Amino acid sequence: MHRAVVGTFCLVVALAAAGCSSGETVNARPAGSPDIAFLTVSGHVGVLTPTNCTSADNRAYLGDLGEAGEAIWLTFANLGFSLVDAHYADIFDGVDADDDGITDDPDARGFRQLVVLLQNIYDEWMAGFENPTRIVIVAHGHGAVWAHMAASVVGHIPIEYLITLDGTCELWECEYQTEVADWLAANGDPFPWDISHPCGLWPVTGQPNDYDTSDVAFDNVRYNLEVQSDDPGDVRDEIDNHRLDGTRRDIRTFFSANEDHNDILLATSDAVIWIDQRIRTVELTGDF
Repeated sequence: MHRAVVGTFCLVVALAAAGCSSGETVNARPAGSPDIAFLTVSGHVGVLTPTNCTSADNRAYLGDLGEAGEAIWLTFANLGFSLVDAHYADIFDGVDADDDGITDDPDARGFRQLVVLLQNIYDEWMAGFENPTRIVIVAHGHGAVWAHMAASVVGHIPIEYLITLDGTCELWECEYQTEVADWLAANGDPFPWDISHPCGLWPVTGQPNDYDTSDVAFDNVRYNLEVQSDDPGDVRDEIDNHRLDGTRRDIRTFFSANEDHNDILLATSDAVIWIDQRIRTVELTGDF
């Protein structure tokens, strides 16, 4: 998706080697930096069952042409914003076989790479600037677990829009709990909570049951647009997102009747049309 602009993300990825400072005053965002860093986190690929908990086929499909990611990217582009984009898969850690600091397959970058990129965006294009780059994250299915988790562990970084497409924790721990727990045990735990157990974790004021991470809009998220599908199976989001304080401040939920877990990803879906309308309302009128 929009590969012509993805290359400008070298300004972030190559931070350790070069940096992006233009010598301008601290209050001016660096020349060439984008208005919006547009990130997507895809969900599971294929049928996930308790006996088939593998992430082997997962890839960053939200970056494909014709998907919801492209349509939402175009919403911002058509409003006149400059963007760069990067796309992540339903994977904990991308493979870097040659240990050069770059994931071997750009279609299979994972949660750990997402967290690093968020910090780099903040350091280079946000911190100390009057007109910081704004971060937009679009996530689907298990990708919503990773995206909401990433927001929670970088609480100092503002996320302007977190767009949650049928986010679900169903079988996430079957697929990832052991891998994540083993990594934390081997490398130390740099995170503020145990990310190997993101399901049924968060007490939300006024709610009888603890919430999955994908159902919580953390305080650094400005706007959370949530879509719930009408999937007849088990793969759908049935819980309205909340803040931990029990409010639904700056959260909007759309039930996409007659569209299943995959239908909502189509650029022409009712779900994407609703998201386009909500973003345009915010950007053009300031109302949410």
